[in-house]
Amino acid sequence: EKWQASLSIVFAGRRKACGLPLLALTSRMAATGDQLPIVGVWGAGDWTLLAYFTQSFYHVLVAPLLALTVALAYLARPSESEQPPPAFRRFHRSFLAVWALCASADWLQGPYVYALYDAYGYSTREIAELFVGGYGSSLVFGCFVGAFADRFGRKASCILYCVVYILSCVTKHFNNYSVLMVGRISGGVATSMLYSCFECWMVSEHQQRHCFS
Repeated sequence: EKWQASLSIVFAGRRKACGLPLLALTSRMAATGDQLPIVGVWGAGDWTLLAYFTQSFYHVLVAPLLALTVALAYLARPSESEQPPPAFRRFHRSFLAVWALCASADWLQGPYVYALYDAYGYSTREIAELFVGGYGSSLVFGCFVGAFADRFGRKASCILYCVVYILSCVTKHFNNYSVLMVGRISGGVATSMLYSCFECWMVSEHQQRHCFS
């Protein structure tokens, strides 16, 4: 009964954020020395894989939408009627390796931001304000981030993204509302740069330096 109650916190459909219950549960386990019964989650009993994906409307849509995304990505793949030069393959791999690393930094911390703010003791309203600050800064800066990259250099903008995002992550270690808000704003700016500057740099290198097209 103890673990069923704990697992209901993890897998309940109506929760504040997907990462909050799991982080809270693992924190309690670290303090008490308990272990999570993985078999109870994915194996026999009420907590099966099917039960997880049918607990809410959003969970039901995960598998079909994933299949649809894979199918559309396959249909939208570029034509290879002409064999690209070997240098293009190397350029392709090098860009994706760097971009995936930078994007992972943004994706990995996403599910745990709400849990972090909640663990610091902030109210739901204050947490909402922090999130709005981040999304609002991304909205504003995203309007001219392309022109910014063209003006100051695409490579420099990509390097600046790394610096800004590092600063945003550093602020997460301080339980101070103002510092966290600065981190959210800088994180929003960095997100706008992530989804603009890297592609601008790639297209510029593709056409002007390597002359692939």
